[in-house]
Amino acid sequence: MRRLYYTILILASSISATDLSEINSLASLYLKKYHRPTTILTFGAFDEQFTSHIAQQHQSVVVVLKKDSNQKTKTYYKKNCIENIILLDKQPTTNDLKILSESEHFDLVLIKNIFSMFPQSDWLNITHSILAMGNDIIISIRNSEELTSIHTELKENHQAEAIKTTSAETTYYIKKEKKLLNRSHWVRLAHTGDRVKKYTIHSTHTQKYIVKHYTQCECKTSWHAGINLFTFKALNGIYPTPLMLHIALQKHIGMKHTDYKIPNLILQGAKIIPIDHDDYRLSHHQNRRVTPQIIEKVFNQLQLPIDTFMNNLIKMRLI
Repeated sequence: MRRLYYTILILASSISATDLSEINSLASLYLKKYHRPTTILTFGAFDEQFTSHIAQQHQSVVVVLKKDSNQKTKTYYKKNCIENIILLDKQPTTNDLKILSESEHFDLVLIKNIFSMFPQSDWLNITHSILAMGNDIIISIRNSEELTSIHTELKENHQAEAIKTTSAETTYYIKKEKKLLNRSHWVRLAHTGDRVKKYTIHSTHTQKYIVKHYTQCECKTSWHAGINLFTFKALNGIYPTPLMLHIALQKHIGMKHTDYKIPNLILQGAKIIPIDHDDYRLSHHQNRRVTPQIIEKVFNQLQLPIDTFMNNLIKMRLI
């Protein structure tokens, strides 16, 4: 289950105040179509004032993917008590974007001039990952000769509609229907083993839910906005702060949950939403409750270096 908020993905590089205003207007235009809350992911040179404004204006979970080298962005969010923002302190690799597209689902994807961040040999793969992020994609691409193949790919193979053209760049809108989630979380493919065959996503402007197709049955659950706590860790999340995470986790003490662990937690900023409370495969634990010891165990795992974190979870079969 995922809590209702809106889900937007914004990818960008260097960007002007005018561009930011236009992107904000476009985001508002598409968000007006939704009658359910969503999430916003920004990637690139969006400053902390812009991302905070987006978060406050739309009351959405905003996921900011950027290398915050001097901790300026984190400090700003903390100082201004922004509770519905998630900061992932990483310049993603091509593979990171692929995994993100396979493990999360966004309703609206906004991208601006990101290709210079990656090797040219990866541009087509990056394009495919972006188009697999969600349903509505708005992408701005520079009008340069080296990017001609990407313009062609979008127009000829993905029916991209040019909604704005300047001498410097073209902005396209692409409509996609993302119906499958290929991963249950960052490191597990949905069809791993014999437990789950696939995950199908049903998303409209009024509702969003996921159907888990197990070998023995199907399970329909609401989709909560935000990102999996595993995604937060894998992409070096630094905000919310450890203290904020600890406080959010402690609110679950006493809650009934058959399988309380990091992949079963959805992060929404200062809030964490447990999912899969009543996994039928763990019916023998149906009366299990979350204890302070379980909370400390999860919190301590989040503080580990990423390599140690991954290795420990694999050893303990917690992923």
